[in-house]
Amino acid sequence: MPVVPIDNTRVPSQALPGARLTTRFSPGALGGDAAQGADAVAGVSARIAAEEQHKASQIALADARNKRFAGVTAIAEDVLNRKGANAIKRNSDGQLAAQADAQTAYQKHIDEISKGLNTQEEREAFRVDSDAQWNELNQRIGSHVINETNAFDDEVTETEIANQREQAVARAAAGDPSAVDALAAQKDTIDQYAKRTGKPEGWAESRLAKETSATHAAVIDRLLKGKNWRVTRRTSRTPTTENGASCEPL
Repeated sequence: MPVVPIDNTRVPSQALPGARLTTRFSPGALGGDAAQGADAVAGVSARIAAEEQHKASQIALADARNKRFAGVTAIAEDVLNRKGANAIKRNSDGQLAAQADAQTAYQKHIDEISKGLNTQEEREAFRVDSDAQWNELNQRIGSHVINETNAFDDEVTETEIANQREQAVARAAAGDPSAVDALAAQKDTIDQYAKRTGKPEGWAESRLAKETSATHAAVIDRLLKGKNWRVTRRTSRTPTTENGASCEPL
């Protein structure tokens, strides 16, 4: 029986020729498309990071504005509730105290809020927005001061006219000739008020006529109450009222 010979020669194992596996990756190894893809991924990541930063900044600014609103409300309540002389008072440098006090309090409030912002861009945006807010508040204060100035001027002038009328009445009733000085002072008060408030032409004359009539009536009333007087027709020897009657003691 024929015997088949056995070949015990071992063939050494080796990798097939061609591509080799490696643990190192180079974008260029797979061609330009892969490199562009990696760049796109990096770009998307950067964009997402920028969007998140922008969102965070917007939230921080919204929070800062809310905090500012509370402070502005308190400042406005303090200043806009000032009335009369307290509203129009000026400091030694001539600046309105209401505006100066509000500006100092506002700036302190804004500086404190700015410390809580994270970036210079946020702080700058908040500063620009806060400047606009101050301009609005300052206009409100200015309007309030103007209104209070006019109201206080009206009040002071009316009190001054009434005091001058009382002086004229008291002096006339006592036979003091200086009553005419009080009337002259009253006329000057009315004229000056008309000029500084821009009253129309003829207003001062009309108001003075009204005050003169009220003064004469008050003098007669004072005399009638002070003594027992009787009212008679006008004569050349007795003082008269505007309606032609005269007053003389019983």
